[in-house]
Amino acid sequence: MWKPDPVSVWTTVSATSEKRMVVLPDSSTVWLNKNSYVSYSDFQHETREVKLDGEAFFEVKRNPDKPFRIAGHQSMTEILGTSFNLVSRTGAADRVEVVTGLVAFSSIQHPEVKLQLKPGKRGEVDDKLVARETEIANPNFRSWQTGQLRFNNTGMDDVASSLESYFGVAVQIQDSALTHCRFTGSFEKPEMQQVMDVPSLSIGLEAKEKEGRYLLYGKG
Repeated sequence: MWKPDPVSVWTTVSATSEKRMVVLPDSSTVWLNKNSYVSYSDFQHETREVKLDGEAFFEVKRNPDKPFRIAGHQSMTEILGTSFNLVSRTGAADRVEVVTGLVAFSSIQHPEVKLQLKPGKRGEVDDKLVARETEIANPNFRSWQTGQLRFNNTGMDDVASSLESYFGVAVQIQDSALTHCRFTGSFEKPEMQQVMDVPSLSIGLEAKEKEGRYLLYGKG
């Protein structure tokens, strides 16, 4: 089980209602999503130690002499220098998506099963608390950080899931016919209504906002 170095001086930074960028002592950069926090050591010892609660995108400065380690609720992520998205929240599976470089990913319950993840790969702690590797299926996994949403012949179930993640609101498909529809489009830092207007015209979709949720109707 991972334990923080008691000798190091630790700093905690949080992002509540707004996203936030944090520069670490080695000039590595962390973009914190809303309702997330990161704790980091002073990086004065053999390793660069970090702990994450929530979601963050990391760009880690390469230093072969001082590995960079991130402890999540269920996982340990180790790198020398790379960029990746990491999610670690209470009550959900930890996961990492690699953009550049090489990432070692393991469950804290089974550290002997350590994945070596390359760009385009995703690691996730499964229901048996073992790390498993898959391909990154959702191109919008870091849309919260880039401000971009990209859909290429994407099924409406996946569109709804991406919108939920990006805007932080529930998006529910009310008519089953819509699940057979596919959508292509791209957006730069969009508003929710802007995104809803485009598929409304292209696939005959109607979106209604009700009690903080978006309900999608239509024959498709």
